[in-house]
Amino acid sequence: KDLGAEDKFVRRKAAELLGEIGPPARSAVPALIGALEDRDQQVWFNSAMALAQIGPEAEEAIPALVKWLDGSKGQGERRAYRRQVWYRTAYALGRIGPAAIPSLVKALDDDKAFARSGAAKALGFIGSKAIEAAPQLAAKLGDSESEVRQQSAEALGQIGPVAIPVILTALSAP
Repeated sequence: KDLGAEDKFVRRKAAELLGEIGPPARSAVPALIGALEDRDQQVWFNSAMALAQIGPEAEEAIPALVKWLDGSKGQGERRAYRRQVWYRTAYALGRIGPAAIPSLVKALDDDKAFARSGAAKALGFIGSKAIEAAPQLAAKLGDSESEVRQQSAEALGQIGPVAIPVILTALSAP
């Protein structure tokens, strides 16, 4: 209820406390998804972090979070914090885990480099459980944007030794 309060400080605190509760706050996920549209940047940040702390139980937030990966969504002050929005979105998706992989693999082919690099960052946060995305990440090692290449390489490293065969194949490509 407090996520819809008129007072931004009440909304901020509500999102923060839901994050502290973690997975037992699963019933608040729809309200937290709605709070991602809040005009106050701190409400957004706290809501994204609460979804991250809820983790796999916040699976229904995946579509809403993926929309934030390209950094163009949002209004007002949030545009000035584009990199923070990108990072927190990737982190939340990574904490939600394997359920986000299909959406993230799709985002690796987005027109916007920010979305591609964010998807790679999120896959890296998922770690070894994202092995199914390794071929798509390896393909992004040849992306036209350096940030996408860097995040894809880091993600492959975070996936770990199970990604070595994919990396070796990518290294042998012309």
